[in-house]
Amino acid sequence: MSIEWKAFEHGVGDKNPEWYVATSIMVIAVVVTSIIFNNILLAVIVGLGFLALIVAHRRGPREVHAVVGDKGIRVDDYLYTYDNLEAYYLNEERGILMLLSKKLLASHIIIPLAEDTPAEEIDILLAEHLEEREMHETIFEHFMEYLGF
Repeated sequence: MSIEWKAFEHGVGDKNPEWYVATSIMVIAVVVTSIIFNNILLAVIVGLGFLALIVAHRRGPREVHAVVGDKGIRVDDYLYTYDNLEAYYLNEERGILMLLSKKLLASHIIIPLAEDTPAEEIDILLAEHLEEREMHETIFEHFMEYLGF
């Protein structure tokens, strides 16, 4: 048995013009300050980061294809096997499935849920393989959401 769905990796809403103005002012301030302190490398990195941010926003959110099956959880072309996962948590209020991985660098995996995703069925299927453990998004993820990412 498997359950699959497609969802956008983050909100589809557009950022308002004030966000672009505020971000541009901060970037310009950091770049100018870096140049004044003769730190050209930081100025280049911040400028390129801002350009990458603009390009990513213009491209829009990517649609993610997720499948919960007998071998593990597949997100697009990557399979998270149950052997490499410790626990899961379905946060229906936020519309996300959180996975706790055994890997050190990518320990928290967040998969968006679609509105019509059958959460109860996913819960039953995952409970056969993983422990359910209440998890919360990291401070970094909350900060990025607060900034509008």
